Amino acid sequence: MENQAFLDKFNTVEDLLSTGDMLLYKSTDWDLAVKTLHAAVVQRVAAEPDFEVWVPLRYWQYAKSKDRAAGLYIEVFDVYISNKGRVYNLNGNDGSEPHFGTEDSNGYKTFSVTVDDKSKSLMVERAVACCFLPIPDDLATHKIIDLEVGHRDEDRANNDVMNLFWKLTKDM
Repeated sequence: MENQAFLDKFNTVEDLLSTGDMLLYKSTDWDLAVKTLHAAVVQRVAAEPDFEVWVPLRYWQYAKSKDRAAGLYIEVFDVYISNKGRVYNLNGNDGSEPHFGTEDSNGYKTFSVTVDDKSKSLMVERAVACCFLPIPDDLATHKIIDLEVGHRDEDRANNDVMNLFWKLTKDM
């Protein structure tokens, strides 16, 4: 599927947000962008539960080391994430359609992107949260790399934004 065909077939952020909200979404303030998008998605899903919208991938990997020195930020404009937990790589050579990721040995859904000519495996739950879920006020003093994503229904494969929440990494 070509880029324009994908964008014509699926709802994107430009289809959801008003002109004024698009200015907020396109700001350099990630938190403001996510809050703006989240509010619009919640409102739309309340009226239309199956509504799905796609945005380019913005991803902060959580710090795996105790010193919290490492944090990976990825912004990829040819990989789209939906509020329903689906992924689509516009440059994929396999002709695939949007998908929910591949289940790893722990039951989490993952997908791969190429960054700097290296393949990176990313978690779908974290991609959805980074793109659609604002950090709650009680966690706002923490860095995003120190937060994990939880599932309200405890189903690791259910990565709908309405099922996800931010939580503090256990080893903090």
